[in-house]
Amino acid sequence: YLAFGLLSLIWLLVGGGIGLRAWCIAASNLWGLLLSTVLMGYGLVALPLHFWCLASPREQLAKLYYHAVPMDEARVTTQFELQDVIGEARMEMVSRNVQIWDSTIEHAFAVLQQTLEDCELLHSELTNG
Repeated sequence: YLAFGLLSLIWLLVGGGIGLRAWCIAASNLWGLLLSTVLMGYGLVALPLHFWCLASPREQLAKLYYHAVPMDEARVTTQFELQDVIGEARMEMVSRNVQIWDSTIEHAFAVLQQTLEDCELLHSELTNG
């Protein structure tokens, strides 16, 4: 392309019959017309296509199914992670050292116990049981 462009430019400068200024004006007009045709054509096609897809329940359902599978997998994975964390926290609560009788630590364990109960309630609601 570069060689063709250089040869064309040399031909225009040497004496191609029409001046370089006229070729530049024609090239800029051509570029503007091609660009506007491409952009308008995309807009004229894309907008009705978008409305067509919105009006088609089958295509909308296919898109929703496509997005639903990864979202359900992420939900199930998160539920298992929540169940694991609740189990780990329960084990830590059971194995805590009873010889520490600091009131701040006791209050922290009471808050942790309430949080665990709330998490277990949430987990049972999420797993439908």
